[in-house]
Amino acid sequence: MAIYNKVELQALAVSRFPVGVQAGSSAQDVIDQAKDERDSGDTYAGIMSGSGGTLSLATSLSDVDTFSTNITPANDLFAPDQANNRIEVKEPCNVDCGVIFQGQWADNTDVTFELWVIDSNNPAPGIKHPGWIDITQSGSGSGRTVDMFKKRVVPMGANAPWSFDFDNPVYVYMRAKAGSSTTVTQVYIQLSPEYLPYSIRDF
Repeated sequence: MAIYNKVELQALAVSRFPVGVQAGSSAQDVIDQAKDERDSGDTYAGIMSGSGGTLSLATSLSDVDTFSTNITPANDLFAPDQANNRIEVKEPCNVDCGVIFQGQWADNTDVTFELWVIDSNNPAPGIKHPGWIDITQSGSGSGRTVDMFKKRVVPMGANAPWSFDFDNPVYVYMRAKAGSSTTVTQVYIQLSPEYLPYSIRDF
């Protein structure tokens, strides 16, 4: 299996299907091109979720650590790791990054979610994703669940918009803070980066 952007697919087609007097291509070339076209236009995701547990938040950032399930298995682009509350990004690409969150916390207290990145040059806690727009939601008090769903199209990887060395792992994860110290209960969370086709290495 291989995933390519449109420019790379065109280059493969040119190399596999030469034109001219000596042109010739095998059935295997046709099969390989069709497979690469299919794989490259497919959808890939690295989704993890969690339910139950609590988040104790202060005015300073802390890691969101209530993930408990890898919804999607590891693939060529992503490897969700619920045990460590993060998702490995294996290739630079654009993603539709969604966050679903439910919880109960103090009335009129804002909770803010940020997307952070760890790589070989930026060990934990890493850096805040510069393409991410923060998500802030106000609480409604005990017994009143706040439901939230947001999506952000963000680049992940080399020169997008920072430079990562993909000889080493790159991970994304969530961090959160509150306007004043609060405990979030009845938590459900899902982090879902989903690959935008043909965007791999396309920056």
